[in-house]
Amino acid sequence: MLALAFMPLPGVSQAASRTNVLDEVEALLKEHGVAYDTNALYEAAALGALRSIDAGARFLSSNEVARMAGGPGVMIAGQGAVLPDAVARDETWELGIRYLRLNGIFADTGGIVTNALAQKTNDAGHGLIFDLRGAGGNDPAAVAIAAGAFVSESTNLFRVENMRGGVLQAYACSNGFRVEQPVIVLIDSGTCQAAEMLAAVLYRQPGIVLLGSRSAGDAFLRETIRFGPAGYVYIATRRMVPGDDLEFAWSGVTPHIEMDGGAVVSDLPAMPAPDSIRAPQPVVMIDVDPEAVSEDPEPEDLDSERVRQQQRLMNRVSLDATLGRAVNILIGLQALGEDERDATDDLNR
Repeated sequence: MLALAFMPLPGVSQAASRTNVLDEVEALLKEHGVAYDTNALYEAAALGALRSIDAGARFLSSNEVARMAGGPGVMIAGQGAVLPDAVARDETWELGIRYLRLNGIFADTGGIVTNALAQKTNDAGHGLIFDLRGAGGNDPAAVAIAAGAFVSESTNLFRVENMRGGVLQAYACSNGFRVEQPVIVLIDSGTCQAAEMLAAVLYRQPGIVLLGSRSAGDAFLRETIRFGPAGYVYIATRRMVPGDDLEFAWSGVTPHIEMDGGAVVSDLPAMPAPDSIRAPQPVVMIDVDPEAVSEDPEPEDLDSERVRQQQRLMNRVSLDATLGRAVNILIGLQALGEDERDATDDLNR
């Protein structure tokens, strides 16, 4: 149906066919006794036209817009939007590993992320897992601010273009607080829009490894625009392009370490959990207490405590293969001592 709606008819000029093709389709359906709904026919043709520009375009009713106003990545032209909390989880795990998961990149997310990281990430920490799986968002300025915590120097990060390729704004970041630990960034097919742009920016940064599955390939920033007396169109009005022209629209960002359907052979064997914690546990905030280790422990005591923390940590992530892989990498890097972040560079080459 949609193909017919935009296919020049034989013997008819393109200009005429653009105007009359729906009339021709209606005549054809009537001639062959095919039942159809006129409104549905015209709506399908209009939607096909929009999706030739943006595959994610759609029509929305006023009720749908009201329900979506608090969802990730939705902005209403001429109005604000009630945004969800940017940070889904912020936890410190065993062995000093930090876990930060985002819902998306929205207004003020950049400042929230950098402030959260600056509080305790570099204080005796041994790695950051930055989880962007399923994250979206629509604020390019916040991407630039958040990226400033990871990039090695001031640089042009990305630009925003209109849908004709005209540059609207270029984004850079300046050096400020910087994470000085190994960083594992988790992405998947749900990583899209502003969060996907952040992943693309971090892709070539030293000391950072992207892990998971290919991202959505959705480089667009969309708006909800009024269309007709009571409806809206949700459509891309801008697109983001990385400063190094790493193209990810349509194809997505491929991580340095790509999971195969969620299953992967771990770098280290999983530690058997003691009986007291054998059942999978929900992730909760656990701060490692330095007082738990005696002031002058014997080497075997330190080894035993480290094994116990590894056991708890592996049990914590036992139901998430991607997260388990990230933990295994950081445990392996910790064994390398002072060269943790430098060693991470070898993984993203």
